[in-house]
Amino acid sequence: MQKASSPGTITPFGAFVAALIIWLLLAWGIISVKSAPHDEPVHIGDGIAILSALDFRMNPEHPPLFKALAAIPIKLFYHPDVYARFLGVSSTDPHSPWAMGVAALYGSAQIYLNPDYSPQSFLIAARIIPVLFGLLGGILAFYWGCELGKNRLSGLLSAILLLYYSEYLGHSCYVLLDVPSLVACASVATFGWRCWKRSTFVNGLLFILITALASQIKLPVCLFIVAFLFTLLCAAILRRSRKKIFSILLLALLTFAACYFACWLTAGFRFEYTASNASLLHRSAHLPPFPDLHSGLTANFITWLWEKRLLPETAIAVLGHTLSFSHEREYFLFGQTSSKGWYHYFLITSVLKTPLPFLLCCIVFPVLDLFRPRFKHSATRNFRRERALIFGLPFFLLALCVIFFRANLGHRYFLFVYFPLSVYAGVWLGRMFQSKNSVKRGIVIAVMVYHAGSCLWWHPHNATYFNLIGRNPYASHKILNDSSTDYGQDAFLLASELALRQAAGVNLSLAGLNYLPSCGIANYRWIDDSIGFPLNMRRNDTPRPDWPSAISVNRLERIRMKYPELYQREPDQILNSIVIYYP
Repeated sequence: MQKASSPGTITPFGAFVAALIIWLLLAWGIISVKSAPHDEPVHIGDGIAILSALDFRMNPEHPPLFKALAAIPIKLFYHPDVYARFLGVSSTDPHSPWAMGVAALYGSAQIYLNPDYSPQSFLIAARIIPVLFGLLGGILAFYWGCELGKNRLSGLLSAILLLYYSEYLGHSCYVLLDVPSLVACASVATFGWRCWKRSTFVNGLLFILITALASQIKLPVCLFIVAFLFTLLCAAILRRSRKKIFSILLLALLTFAACYFACWLTAGFRFEYTASNASLLHRSAHLPPFPDLHSGLTANFITWLWEKRLLPETAIAVLGHTLSFSHEREYFLFGQTSSKGWYHYFLITSVLKTPLPFLLCCIVFPVLDLFRPRFKHSATRNFRRERALIFGLPFFLLALCVIFFRANLGHRYFLFVYFPLSVYAGVWLGRMFQSKNSVKRGIVIAVMVYHAGSCLWWHPHNATYFNLIGRNPYASHKILNDSSTDYGQDAFLLASELALRQAAGVNLSLAGLNYLPSCGIANYRWIDDSIGFPLNMRRNDTPRPDWPSAISVNRLERIRMKYPELYQREPDQILNSIVIYYP
């Protein structure tokens, strides 16, 4: 029961609304100044191709729903030419980005080379839907905090812990799939819990619809759905209720059928993943016939599904992409390609990329929970056990899947665990604040102020957050190097810095998919012959000693080896993911 507040008092719900508004302002401060990180042009280009031509060639590794949603504001405001004819080539030209079906080239051309709009305004439009997804995550955290803590203060603290976690805010501002996956999992848990509490036709229908849509965000969400239904079945078995067990089995059957229908719906009920008018049929390595790496029973089963046309090629490609993680594959681990270190990787990144008070809460509160007095009333005790099981176990099982499937592109692949952790910590902090103990209240205030303060301190570089142990992207570059999304986002900021210093030119080695003249960097020398990410990259050249040098931190070691006389010293300036040396 919520206590009535006196006139003029700020209620927890009012504070929650204010926190949402402030969060939106912070998000605007990111989307309006950041250039495109590495994966963003790929997803944007795929969304444009899907909406305009129902063509899925550009990025078949992930389900199409979120990318298509993100492209809706672009279509409404800018009406981009799907064939990229603004480049002066026809759609049938084999060298055009559309015909080649190369996602990086096509997406970057749509963002940076169309003369009808500026790249910044185009990126802002593309990021509207991701920001709204991030906002929805905060609302769901508020709901679960209220549900578990039985008061709105717990909901408020849970929402703030999630929304103002720097990594969450930062990745909510790009067309990337990590925050939408978290929100999709949280939505499944929310509507599933409502269905469990009150098994009505409406609640069951809502759960099935939400689950079907969530399954088309990213493959890990499908794993979460399976884990969640398994958890519901376990809870029903613990109740020893045949009626409940039967209803959960029926719900699972209908849910799987709805997810299967959603696969075909998002593919436009067409088997082929290429548009009918595509001049070149680009075949993905994630479609049969698979390369030698994809072998065994799973690969044979996916090939059988493809041959029998039981799934659209959009879904087959996602499953094929997942196979690439199933062997002793080498990938970025602690800044180098390796097949070792999978199982402790996320433990280390969590220690380096979680605000220290929040991290301490996640360690101490479970220990305190062991000594918490239990409810004597068996019905209340069993209900709370069920709620904790249904809320926590699916996220834990998904975390195990991510670890043991060895899927890794940086800490962002583990971002979903911060939803249950934020709610759990928020509920405990809410209890502490309501205890009337001034010391406990002081601890709660200190934790929340530090948490929000660290978010503001890192703004607008929240996606590359490190705590006091990790220090900054330069000091912890081995961790930052693992993520493919933390590079390219600072091209606009670099252009502003160079303009402020009135630099005549700059020596460059920047990772990303940006067309540098469109970002405001017209006069530069490219000094790295080992990468060619930037669109229309210039010929490799030697550095001019009278120009400043800007180098992505993940390229710094290679550049130091190539030009030790220039770059073995400490950089003069750290511009988030870029270090700058001045002459």
